[in-house]
Amino acid sequence: MRSITIVLLPVLIFSSCASTGMVTAPPAWAKTTNGVATVYPRAQYIAQKGRGPDLAAAQNDGIAQISRWITSQIETSQSSRLSITGRNGETDESRQTTEETFVSSQTTLFAVRYADSWYNKGEGQWETVAYIDRKEAWTIYEPQVRQRADAFTKLFGAAEAEGEPFRQFFQYQRAQGYAEQELDPYFRFAGILYPQGARDFAEARDLIAAIPQRIDRSRANAGIFVDCPVDLDGIAAAAVTGALSAEGFPVSRNRLAASAVCTVAVDEGRQTLPAGTFYTPTVSITISGKSGDPLFSCAISAPERSGAVNPDLAKRRGYTALAGEIKKSFHGEFIANSGNY
Repeated sequence: MRSITIVLLPVLIFSSCASTGMVTAPPAWAKTTNGVATVYPRAQYIAQKGRGPDLAAAQNDGIAQISRWITSQIETSQSSRLSITGRNGETDESRQTTEETFVSSQTTLFAVRYADSWYNKGEGQWETVAYIDRKEAWTIYEPQVRQRADAFTKLFGAAEAEGEPFRQFFQYQRAQGYAEQELDPYFRFAGILYPQGARDFAEARDLIAAIPQRIDRSRANAGIFVDCPVDLDGIAAAAVTGALSAEGFPVSRNRLAASAVCTVAVDEGRQTLPAGTFYTPTVSITISGKSGDPLFSCAISAPERSGAVNPDLAKRRGYTALAGEIKKSFHGEFIANSGNY
């Protein structure tokens, strides 16, 4: 399951005419098992009973119960799931904690009202009902969702219009990241808060669902030719080719047929000393499109100096160390630098 980014919004002032009357006789919502749902129909209200040793504690418990209910609905509602790639490595417990925090922060945006409260002698506690008018709350929440949906749509449109497949891949990745971090939490919350209003964002949801296929398509079209003028038996070129293949990009043997060229510039860092010959090679990797504009670049160095009395052996050791570092570090460099182009 995906993680949800915590977003704290400024509390908006919303008029409230909270009823805080305290009665000793059971109010209408407390007279039957389904009294809360009868007085506060679920289609119109989000209402939860709160209990506590005093009135303030009962009201606070009611607010907490609203947050817990919304969180549980988000967790169990399959219709609110978005077809986007979630993050790996986060435990269910951690994900649930961040989701609960997000829901709690969003709940503070709305006026929470309270029903007539009463002291339940049988339970020895105060009881009340905390409730939110769904339609009323949507007038506050809808602009927040709309702003994020429009921003995502622009990112998606920019990716669609991009002519360089390699850069287009990054554009789709950027749109997907925005959807995961900035839009998905709001869609999920909106789907519980006011389902009929959330349905107005079906177009943006469809675009989000289309992103994985678009990413795969742009990557498949981004055939890359690897050009490595300085090398030793193709060691550096093979390492970069393997790294690109590991990212899912096709590597072309035909420069003219490729949509991008990956130029691999090796600085061997050779030193000749009385103790022998030493190499500390560094490679600069630049991927350019057909226009010649750089689409991606990074630099990777061998982790340490390699040497030997025999110059040929020293050189091979240096290139081997460099190839190992390319295999180890390229993915991180690719992720870190992909947002720059």
